[in-house]
Amino acid sequence: MNKKLLHGSAALLLATLLACASASSGPVITTAGLPTGDPEDVGLSSLELARIRPAIQDFIDDGRSAGAVTLVARHGQVVHWEAQGWRILDEDPLEPDDIFRIYSMTKPVTSVAAMMLVEAGRLSLDTELGNVIPEFADVEVYENGGRRTAVEPILIR
Repeated sequence: MNKKLLHGSAALLLATLLACASASSGPVITTAGLPTGDPEDVGLSSLELARIRPAIQDFIDDGRSAGAVTLVARHGQVVHWEAQGWRILDEDPLEPDDIFRIYSMTKPVTSVAAMMLVEAGRLSLDTELGNVIPEFADVEVYENGGRRTAVEPILIR
């Protein structure tokens, strides 16, 4: 898999998770005392980060989401933090200090953790799950009303 794509996917997922906890709108980040920086100073591209706003706006305009808060941080520096859309549809815009109720975050958090391990070179997406979690080494599958041994192992991907 393309390393830039992999890194970008992990960064976007992490940004989404972090953004659900707190937010700030506008290009200047001044709340919560978090260290901020310029994207280029931490190895990111301002041009690429500028693509976030229109992509999120497309989701809002298409009715797939009422709003979103995005945050991108790298090496402990927040380089993008923005709120878009509505807290109450077409009435009350999202604010920097909005709090979100979050349900069922196990899969996204686990995915981010796995992608961080992939980026660090400590895990491959082609690794057999049974090598990481031994309980998954000898799985069976359900087929035609019965169980049988899996033909191929479960992979991390």
